[in-house]
Amino acid sequence: MNRQRIYRGKRPDTGAFVEGGLFYLPDGTPCIVTYADPDKFGFDWLEVPPDTVGEFTGVTDKNDKRVFEDDIARIKYEGKTYVGIIQYDALGVFIFVARGFGWVPLFKLADDEMTQRNGQKLTAIEIIGNMHDNPELLEVK
Repeated sequence: MNRQRIYRGKRPDTGAFVEGGLFYLPDGTPCIVTYADPDKFGFDWLEVPPDTVGEFTGVTDKNDKRVFEDDIARIKYEGKTYVGIIQYDALGVFIFVARGFGWVPLFKLADDEMTQRNGQKLTAIEIIGNMHDNPELLEVK
């Protein structure tokens, strides 16, 4: 199974996320490589703050938006709505983690279902922000 290795990081000058490949300068600074023109051989690279680098999970949300590490998502399960964060865990899989919910691995089952927990199918995840721009979405009210 081949998975696209796409990363994103925040531009320090504009605060906007950029997506592309990832490499590190000799001093350890991460850079996102973006292709300037897909029809020509050429690329740009931008230094990004290390804490903003996140990997694409390989799945999209219910709005066809790419789901990245450190995204904040909403998911419905057994009639309740949970808000949590997308993380990469020590076992090498992406997981959705939410207070009061626990965690569940992220993988796509069908067009309108993301994963299941205890045999219960979950409705599609919806990305509502990310921990860099919207940390308040994770606050308990």
